[in-house]
Amino acid sequence: MSSSLLQTLGLVLAAVVVFGSGVVLTRSGKPYGSALLNLHKLIDLAAIVVVGVKVYQAAQAGEPSALEWGVTALTAALFVALLASGGVASGAQAPPKWVLWVHRVAPWVALVPAAVTVYLTAT
Repeated sequence: MSSSLLQTLGLVLAAVVVFGSGVVLTRSGKPYGSALLNLHKLIDLAAIVVVGVKVYQAAQAGEPSALEWGVTALTAALFVALLASGGVASGAQAPPKWVLWVHRVAPWVALVPAAVTVYLTAT
């Protein structure tokens, strides 16, 4: 198996674990279990770093098109929104409803541009 395929499979596995742990955290309610919350955060951060490295390597290999930059920027913005809303949601005793809404909707919105970004950087 190629390195790119292994990275892509690792990202898919990471997404499944992050989504699954997020569902478990949501259903368990506050206070969140620290082990599961930290697993959720660390795997998400690791996936973001891997995607960042893949984007950097793809940019070094050739000039990305405007579409590639746009999809990558959208993916990055959604990941920043997820990290920020997750931090507020896990830290605040009673976070604003819109923060919870962003953190529950943004992962589903981020799936498509993230998958496109990974695909574009793998080829």
